[in-house]
Amino acid sequence: MAEHDELYAHTPPKSGDGGWQLLSKHLNRVAEDAARFARAFDAEDVLRAIGLLHDLGKSSPAFQRYLRLCNAGIQQRCDVTDHKGAGTMVAFKMPVQNSAILFSIVGHHGGLPDRSYLQGVIERWTAKQPQMQPILGVNELPATSMLAPPNWVIGNPLAYDLYIRLVFSALIDADRLDSERHGDPEKALQRERSLPSIAEIKQRFYDQAPIFSGEIDPTVRAIRENLLQACESAASQAPGLFRVTAPTGSGKTRAALAFALNHAVANDLRRIIVVSPYLTITDQTADEYRKWLGDDAVLEHHSDVARHEERVDSQNPDEVVENDTEQAAKRWRELVSENWEAPIIVTTMVQFFESLFSHQTSRARKVHNISKSVVILDEFQSMPTHLLDPSIDMLRLLIAHANVSVVLSTATQPAIQQLPAAHELGIPIELAPDPVRTFRVLTRVSYTWDDPTHVRSWTDIADQMHREHQALAIVNTRHDALALVDAMGKETKHLSTLLCPAHRRAVLKEVADSVKSGIRCHLVSTQVVEAGVNLSFPAVFRAIGPLDRIVQAAGRCNRHGEFPEGGRVTIFNPDMGEMPKGAYTTATELTKSMRKEGEMDLDDPRTIEEYFAAFYKLTSLDSPDKRDTTKQIQKLRKLWKFREVGSLYKLIADDSASVLVPYMPNGEEPSPAVALLEAVQLRRRLGIRIEKTLSEKLQMYSVSLPLREVRRMEEVGVIETLIDDSLYWCDAYDPVRGINFDVRPADGTYIV
Repeated sequence: MAEHDELYAHTPPKSGDGGWQLLSKHLNRVAEDAARFARAFDAEDVLRAIGLLHDLGKSSPAFQRYLRLCNAGIQQRCDVTDHKGAGTMVAFKMPVQNSAILFSIVGHHGGLPDRSYLQGVIERWTAKQPQMQPILGVNELPATSMLAPPNWVIGNPLAYDLYIRLVFSALIDADRLDSERHGDPEKALQRERSLPSIAEIKQRFYDQAPIFSGEIDPTVRAIRENLLQACESAASQAPGLFRVTAPTGSGKTRAALAFALNHAVANDLRRIIVVSPYLTITDQTADEYRKWLGDDAVLEHHSDVARHEERVDSQNPDEVVENDTEQAAKRWRELVSENWEAPIIVTTMVQFFESLFSHQTSRARKVHNISKSVVILDEFQSMPTHLLDPSIDMLRLLIAHANVSVVLSTATQPAIQQLPAAHELGIPIELAPDPVRTFRVLTRVSYTWDDPTHVRSWTDIADQMHREHQALAIVNTRHDALALVDAMGKETKHLSTLLCPAHRRAVLKEVADSVKSGIRCHLVSTQVVEAGVNLSFPAVFRAIGPLDRIVQAAGRCNRHGEFPEGGRVTIFNPDMGEMPKGAYTTATELTKSMRKEGEMDLDDPRTIEEYFAAFYKLTSLDSPDKRDTTKQIQKLRKLWKFREVGSLYKLIADDSASVLVPYMPNGEEPSPAVALLEAVQLRRRLGIRIEKTLSEKLQMYSVSLPLREVRRMEEVGVIETLIDDSLYWCDAYDPVRGINFDVRPADGTYIV
């Protein structure tokens, strides 16, 4: 840079032959990419303007000087690195103001700010009035009249909240992609992949139709085909809110996907996003989709996805075997998980909903790609009740203003039409033909309720389970699970979050194989086994709990009708049983009350809707504490307090920590966790980038514990804090119990 008459956005990349990036080039490319992303929600001109303005502050002489010092390796603290105010001020002085432009420019590095912070930025830059140089080669801004916010947000702060998030997301993605093209062109090339269209994926789905045939029971086959045909017939309707109310074994997964594919083609929608509450369901769904649609069509995105990133040679299970094509595909999946630029996304509620409410750039980056999508919400009744109002309201706005269709798919439909936030949504369009009859025909279990006055010891339950060749017991807390495991004795399997994900997956496979092969098998589990897990026992014992959980537990009994005499579900009252506080206890008490009023027909989906309608009146729908109005997310959204909303909207509480455990598959030593930890520590010492997949593999061997328990375990020497602040379980890891300690917390807050 002998001459400084050019303005630059970025220094030359650290590797490769690239030179400086002109500021004009960066602004124009971001503007065009962002405008292209915004076509899905009709904000092209607004995003083009934001793209041209977002880095305008880099044109100041002070910032250009800062870049030259950075390139020379001179580290200098410099307040001009906050280059976001200049473009903000240009937008602020326009005759027509659009708050989405202001929030997006100010937040494009640090995240969406609260309104008060934005006001402070404007005040500071009004006082500064820093010198800016004209930027040659930058397209003119669109006409001011084209930059006004759309009519649907005027006077509606909740709608404006979504609009700001969509606009912000499109800018973040465009900015990151262009910076990547300049700073890491190899990485940018790894993103490029020829992807099938939704129409092509639909054809693949129907080409695989033979794999659905051959059902032994012609009645079941007819029900599945009727459900499929009904979903296909309804697919030509305009985008909106739909639901598939159908019992286990009716082919919901297949039918919902058929609707989504046909609906997307009919309405020119770009992608299908399948959202599940639990990793076990996400895993199963992604595996099914890959078989039907092909690996190149499906992106599975969640914290546990690393298991799909390797193929293990059968002769040497410690050696990972990958060819160039597989490595490229793995790298592509890692990169595209940042922005969901894929036709089919299979993800978790945590990823989907927390991204929609997050102020963080990394999470918010994918939000614009939710527009023009079909969103299948699997088992939506699992959504924490204190987040229902903001979640339903966000879905309402996506349907109304972002060209999104939503499908609720479950056997236990939540009565969302009873929620305040759903009043403008209307009643979901039912896709299943005659759900009541379908539930009747597919009745596979009988329910036996213990008398409310009759309580059972864990020994009683263990004795009854032992009388069964195969049986599953589902209890309410980890503490109860361990108590029943102890009462059962040897050869009992156990599932809870005291086991790391790799261990849980191994147990699930072993149990499924045993049940299928007719081998004697007993499993004790918390709720992690409910809702979608493909296990089927002839007998299930369920501790009294929320009514929807009882019905979901029954879905693990005679699941495929393989037991001609029918499955048996026993609901019992544990003598020493524990109960999670809050909404879970409220729902359980409601269940007991409904039971006292008389027999409940759990094979009628209307019973569950009545239960949810009553439950919603008893619990908080917009705050962890019904009495604390300062934590109501809807109120904070109206005030545009994006950071407060992001910190409060959490499906999983932040007061926990991941602890690496020495789980040894098949008893092998050393534990894979130790080898992974050593690999991470070696990379840190050498200054080598830690691959995302390596970090995700570590999560496979980690258990989440409340921080208070972590501190207690550290005091007694069971948990060790390593040099890099990783937490390691240095005590025994039991092959059945997992982390082996007293899991009953003093405050009564339980984790499953």
